[in-house]
Amino acid sequence: SWFALLGFLTVRYERRRCQATSNSFTPFGRVSPGPPQTQRAPPTYPMKVLVVEDQSMFNELLSKACRTHFSAACVVVSAFTASAAKALLQQGGYTLMLLDIQLPDMNGFDFAVEAIQIEPLLKIVGVTAYCSCYAIYRLSRSPLQAFIDKSIDTLDELWRAFQAIDAGENYYSPPVAALRNELNTSPTSFKKLLSDREITILCRVGS
Repeated sequence: SWFALLGFLTVRYERRRCQATSNSFTPFGRVSPGPPQTQRAPPTYPMKVLVVEDQSMFNELLSKACRTHFSAACVVVSAFTASAAKALLQQGGYTLMLLDIQLPDMNGFDFAVEAIQIEPLLKIVGVTAYCSCYAIYRLSRSPLQAFIDKSIDTLDELWRAFQAIDAGENYYSPPVAALRNELNTSPTSFKKLLSDREITILCRVGS
């Protein structure tokens, strides 16, 4: 049964975690802030931005942020569901998408894959209020170029994400980068102790 399988994988994870802890006492890695990024002027070429966020307050905030940051030539369109966003993308012409990971009709990571198939050159900034280890795990296997924790980060982090993407770089806000580093360096991380298949099974059981 699913419950028996869940119990088996949980026990296996705990055994591997205990073994890793006894064999290594390396502390979690931390991401240093690093030198401040060179400020770049917002792009002046015409842009079409799609904001996909189901909470109206955050949708309005992100849309306003895009209008403030980019030139007057920027067109900002809002969507509140993945299905609505998909229909808009199929119209063509979008260069940037701000994507909430927790949408009512679809997981944002899954939708990002579909979005890239529709608009291959689309740049995607992921936003979430639930920055978990599993979200970071999904991030590493997604086409997102930037990731922001909207429950902690300020709009300054969004500006930095825009600047990085415009320069052809990826950007992860400090809380995201720290969790990402922990997931990759901790000897007790589920990513190191479980296979991709085991992680997928556990997530399906828990969903």
